Amino acid sequence: SYGGFFSQGRYVQALVDWLISEFNVVSTDVYVFFGFVALFLCSVLSVSILRFIGLNGRLYSFVLAGLLVSHPYVAEIFTFKMALPAFSFALLFCIVVVESVLKFSIEEKINNRYLYVALFGAMLLVFTYQIFINTIVVVSAVSAFFFYARGRVDEVCCDGYKRAVVLFL
Repeated sequence: SYGGFFSQGRYVQALVDWLISEFNVVSTDVYVFFGFVALFLCSVLSVSILRFIGLNGRLYSFVLAGLLVSHPYVAEIFTFKMALPAFSFALLFCIVVVESVLKFSIEEKINNRYLYVALFGAMLLVFTYQIFINTIVVVSAVSAFFFYARGRVDEVCCDGYKRAVVLFL
């Protein structure tokens, strides 16, 4: 079935499916493992997004993380046993993109290495499971809104706008 993924442009998902079949592992046998991996990576992505927006120190941040993990799409994906390996890799790539842009925006001196890592992670994300492109766009829009809503122009807000624009691009 990896030929179908390859023809859809999901090259990383095709590679994961091919590796699973090469090792003679039935994807339903690794369902529980990838379910735990996906739940862990959803939690890491939640923390990463909250750090990116600047809400990680707030008391209500655990509620926002819970809403992200319990979103109907994320909850539904756990019923598709064949999708969990690719979903886990896509979560990992999304975390790499968000954290790389965050690291780029808080560095004192400009270091394009983080942008290259973010670009490579975004490319792998597109070639795995495209739904997280929506997550990246929403995170950049929400972070721009939060920094705009603060109503001041200082160094923190300028870094926030920079962070949101770089993530969006």
